[in-house]
Order: sequence, then structure tokens, then C-alpha cells
Amino acid sequence: MRSHTVRSIAQKLRERIENIEYPPDHRLPAERQLAHQFSTSRWAIREALDVLVDEGLVVRRAGSGSFVREHKPAKRPRFAENIGQTDWLGVVESTGPLELQIVRGLIEPDMVRLAVLNMSMGEIANLGTILLEMEAIVTDAEAFIRAEERFLQQIARSTDNALLISVYDLVASVRRQSTWNASRLATLSPIRIREQQKRYRSMFDAIKRRDVETAAEFAKLQLIDEQRFSMRSD
Repeated sequence: MRSHTVRSIAQKLRERIENIEYPPDHRLPAERQLAHQFSTSRWAIREALDVLVDEGLVVRRAGSGSFVREHKPAKRPRFAENIGQTDWLGVVESTGPLELQIVRGLIEPDMVRLAVLNMSMGEIANLGTILLEMEAIVTDAEAFIRAEERFLQQIARSTDNALLISVYDLVASVRRQSTWNASRLATLSPIRIREQQKRYRSMFDAIKRRDVETAAEFAKLQLIDEQRFSMRSD
């Protein structure tokens, strides 16, 4: 849990952004300057900025500093006591790329493990067909992302776990939102598409031979690769 000091600084910076004191695409003062303004350590400033990055209000650019995002995310939805009244569209629209990666990291490796144990031969064949479509893509990053989504959703459905399938459908909805898509499209060069095709082929081969841990390991490697290039694009 963040300290009171960090949360207080994050709130004050958030207010400056919301009041357009720091307008969209504005470069925030350096950590040293902010530490002086708030009479605190640079560590506390860095933690406060991490909060705003997680919320999608601020983006870090390597070698340039921290900037206000050009488009602020939707206001955080309220979660109702009755799940049927929860604003799921609001959840999708307000979830940032970092939050998405965290949830995928928690879900996907174990989702792959469960799918390997439960997949029928027909489901493996369907997964192979989707993979062939992915491997036919050379330069169209958008088409690759769509095929990749179908590949992962086929794995989710093969777990035969209704709750997990529903949760992953929500994850897939977040993947389709513009913020994540723009970040991913910016990093998918033809060379990287080919690298990821090879990784998904290795994952599929492990699934086909029912090698649970190897398949899960390739899922982890894919997530690590995406996160690494996503940070570069920011």
C-alpha cells in the first residue's frame, strides 16, 4: 500500500492535471523540482508518478521525462454490490495498458496450463488453424493482433471453466480499446511479427504434446516481450 505522503502528492498532481494546470502532452517538472516543491524525497515523487502512470494520466518517455497523456481516460467506474449493476463498459474504458498487462500476467500462464490439460483434439485442431492464419501475416499488424486475440480466446474456451472464460472475455474487450491497440501497433514491425509467430508456434507445439509447463513458459515469455516493447513505445 502506498504511503500517505505518496498518495497526497499523487492527488495534488492529479488535481493539477484535471484543472489543466498541466495540459495534455505537457512535460511535468523534473523529479528533483517536484521533490523541492513538496519538500520530500525523489523516491516519494517517483512513487506518486507511478500511481498516475498506473491510472493512465501520465506517460513516461525514455530520455525525455514524464508527460500528461493527450487523452485522459474515462472516469473510474463504481463497482456495485450487485455484480449485475456494475458498469463493465466503464471498467473496460478506464483500464490502462499497465493494468491490462498485470491482469494478463496473473491469468494467462495458468489459463494455458488448464487448457493443455482439458483441450480436446478438435480444439487443438482449431487452435492450429488460427495459428496458420497468424503465420500467414507478414506486415499487417492490425490483422496479427486480431488473429492473436482469437488464438488466446480459443485457449481460454478450452479451459472448460465458465468463470475464467468470462473473465478473459473482459480482458479481450480491454485489448480492443484504442490505448492498448495504439501502443501495440506502434511496436509490431514485420520482424517482431515474425518473432511472435515463432513463439506462438512453440507454444502450440507444447500444447499439442501436452507439455503443460513449456506451454505456460512460452505464454510468460510472450507477456514479457510485450511489456518490454510497450515500455519502449512510451
